[in-house]
Amino acid sequence: MFVKKDHYSYSFRMLSKLFLIKQGRCCGHKCLMCPYEKMHSGKSNVIRKEVLEQLEKWEKKELINEGIYPAK
Repeated sequence: MFVKKDHYSYSFRMLSKLFLIKQGRCCGHKCLMCPYEKMHSGKSNVIRKEVLEQLEKWEKKELINEGIYPAK
């Protein structure tokens, strides 16, 4: 994702996988940390298994509290 600063320059921002998961679906903007299957399609809302397995405890807890990640 990029933000236009002025007529001649852009500022690039990398969005975290946690932020992208909270969005609920792939946006299709070729995010570097895209956590969804069919990356960059703009159509997927299924989170890749390896992404879920690599989440830190605090990330899982935050997603559980928001009802996004299944509590065990």
